[in-house]
Amino acid sequence: SELASKIHELRLQKLEAFLESARADLKAEADFDNRNWKTLCDVAKAEAKAAARYRQVRAAQERARERINTADSAKEGESSENGEVDAAPSTPRKNRMSKALFAGGEAMKKFQENARLAMAKTVLNEADNNVEKEQQALDEASAAKTKAIADYKN
Repeated sequence: SELASKIHELRLQKLEAFLESARADLKAEADFDNRNWKTLCDVAKAEAKAAARYRQVRAAQERARERINTADSAKEGESSENGEVDAAPSTPRKNRMSKALFAGGEAMKKFQENARLAMAKTVLNEADNNVEKEQQALDEASAAKTKAIADYKN
């Protein structure tokens, strides 16, 4: 009977040690899973922000391209008024946009059409550079999200 109680006590100690170890492993696994989930959420938010910035710079790039087109059409319109042949007649919409984009007080009115076109091209070059930079940032964010998803699944 004494031997049986010692065996029973030893079994309980061993069982308790095993259960304690299992609890510690489970807690560590849950903490690890929570960290991976938080990382995945943070990376997904970063990707969404990068995508939003990319869409914004793409829109700015399109606006810059439109400014180039309206500046070109305004320049072509002026050359036809000076007696030269207008190769591509401008539409009323382009003229309105040109007036809206390049009207802005006396300072803008003083610029020659070539200067306006040069400014628009500079803005377009900057927009192209921004698009390239934001595309790279978006690609990196997408790769980080893909890695975070793989880490979370494993």
